[in-house]
Amino acid sequence: MITAKVHGNHGVYTVSIDARGATLESACSCYIGKEGFCHHCAALAFTYLDNPNSFQSIKKKKLSQVRTLQDLETYLKANTLETLLKELKAKGVTQKEFAESIGMNPRQLSSIKSSELRNRYYNELGATKLACIWMIEHIKIKK
Repeated sequence: MITAKVHGNHGVYTVSIDARGATLESACSCYIGKEGFCHHCAALAFTYLDNPNSFQSIKKKKLSQVRTLQDLETYLKANTLETLLKELKAKGVTQKEFAESIGMNPRQLSSIKSSELRNRYYNELGATKLACIWMIEHIKIKK
């Protein structure tokens, strides 16, 4: 996966391209790139293919390795809300239970989750991810 901030005519856009095997997915925060494959996605792909060494590799940290605010920022960027919610589900906590426990409507949680995948971020994203992390670390598995 590659991500970048792409400077366009009307602002700076967050763009991501994820290639796994024969599957290619992309997303951009511009109004055209909601489902990806806009000219900003193409610019990122061409830039990467032209000069892959100009990109910085970010290695995913384990939660137990987070020691500083920079580590936390890297961890949050490397893990989507969807991934964290899957970890909660493995502990027996549903998305609905999680949303309601933090005072959020389950539909709002779904909206935040899907917006992150399209690079359209809600202000609540970081706080919601932090709440997930806290619950992953402190909630015991349901029986």
